[in-house]
Amino acid sequence: MTSEQQQRNPKKNKIRFTEYYDLQNTFDRLYADSMQGKSFQNLMGLISSENNIKLAYRTIKGNKGSHTPGVDKRTIKNLAGITTANLLLFYYFC
Repeated sequence: MTSEQQQRNPKKNKIRFTEYYDLQNTFDRLYADSMQGKSFQNLMGLISSENNIKLAYRTIKGNKGSHTPGVDKRTIKNLAGITTANLLLFYYFC
C-alpha cells in the first residue's frame, strides 16, 4: 500500500497484534528456522512471556468462540475486568 493509499484509508493501516507486542520478528525467525528443519528447545520462556500472554488474550478475545463457556463455565468476559498483572498471575498459577 502506498503512503497516498494509507492516508486515504487510515483504518487499513492498523498495527497487527504481533507487531504491537513486538513478537513479529520472533515468530518470523522461528518460522524461517522451522522451514530449514531446525528443532527447538526451551520455548517455555517465549510461550510464558508477558507479551505472548497478552497477545494470546487479545487474539482469543477477538474469536467468536470466546463467548462459548469452557469446561470451567467461563467465557472471555470473565477475564475482561482483570488487570494485566492479575491476568498474568492467573496464567502462571492456574
